[in-house]
Amino acid sequence: MYYNDYGYDYGYNVANGILGGIFIFYYLFALAFAVVEIIGLWKVFEKAGRKGWESLIPFYNMYVLFEISGYPGLYILFLLIPCVGPIILFVFEILAYISLSKKFNKSSAFPLLLIFVSAVGFCILGFGNDEYDPTLGEQKNSQPAKNTETETKVKSGKFCGNCGTKVSANANVCSNCGNKLK
Repeated sequence: MYYNDYGYDYGYNVANGILGGIFIFYYLFALAFAVVEIIGLWKVFEKAGRKGWESLIPFYNMYVLFEISGYPGLYILFLLIPCVGPIILFVFEILAYISLSKKFNKSSAFPLLLIFVSAVGFCILGFGNDEYDPTLGEQKNSQPAKNTETETKVKSGKFCGNCGTKVSANANVCSNCGNKLK
């Protein structure tokens, strides 16, 4: 340590500089991670038939994510409940990630990627070759289909021969049991 005549420790200033550099690096990394996540979410929203700019608006992007996952977007109002609201919302967010993975015909382990490294998961969904199929996954907020294109897809859909789960037309593997499809 370097002390001056008054007993001042100059090493303390060096430590502050190092810690400050670490914090700046951390915040720049967090900002880059957020930008990559927004870009991936933009592409996911576009594949799901929504506008990409909806991924830019805080809280509304979570509302839209619930909607394209098949859950009511108003689940976001759980944030207004003190203390337990964010925990409840986190549970529903995990369920939405599971449903979103099914709608893109991903494996049952893919929601773990969305939970722990969401930027990578959204980029894989957004920039990958998988297509969004609204007939797959959870259907918590959907109304009975009228004579629409979705109803036509349901009637002429593809089913797993092993477990009977509805899968997308271009699927090679069942998203429920992992069975290879013909």
